[in-house]
Amino acid sequence: YRQATQMVAVIASAASVTVAFCAEPLLWAWTGDKILAHQAAPILILYAIGNGLLAVSAFPYYLQYAKGDLRLHLIGNAVFVVMLIPAIIWAASRYGGVGAGYVWLIMNLLSFIAWLPLVHRKFAPGLNLRWYFQDVLVIFGVAAIAGYCLSSILPHSDSRLWLTTAVMGFGFLVMLVGACASSVVWLKVKMWLEQRHIIWE
Repeated sequence: YRQATQMVAVIASAASVTVAFCAEPLLWAWTGDKILAHQAAPILILYAIGNGLLAVSAFPYYLQYAKGDLRLHLIGNAVFVVMLIPAIIWAASRYGGVGAGYVWLIMNLLSFIAWLPLVHRKFAPGLNLRWYFQDVLVIFGVAAIAGYCLSSILPHSDSRLWLTTAVMGFGFLVMLVGACASSVVWLKVKMWLEQRHIIWE
């Protein structure tokens, strides 16, 4: 459970951080419309962060499924939907796409912070803080720092192909940095080196 969480956290953090920090150049490279890219970028940033949280928030569902007890999952999803739909309608009608994006981000953040501990408390007592800090937050935090640093040197170009390549390289570097924060990745690397007799004890 923890190993799978870390592996997904590495990939999800790289994807969400890359899209969040490269939203405008990514949209421009995709659409070729700089005005549209500038207007839509703030919305994409919010959804990117929200979806990054959603990717790791799915793991407590897998835990419940493995235990054969989905009662909490059904309750949580019902509460989420009841809160999400009216909030999105209200925010979108008053603040447009940015409002809907904020609702999506806040709802996923609330689920991540408030609901997941209840699931862990029931199905894996004592795991919650280690899961949060060692398996998720440290990886996302390191990836976010890397994304912030790399965003300052992201090249500006009028070539959409070059910009797409630069964003892909950005994402790859963020993923590598996030992987370095994963104890599972380090363990896999160590095992690989030992199998090839590169490490002697």
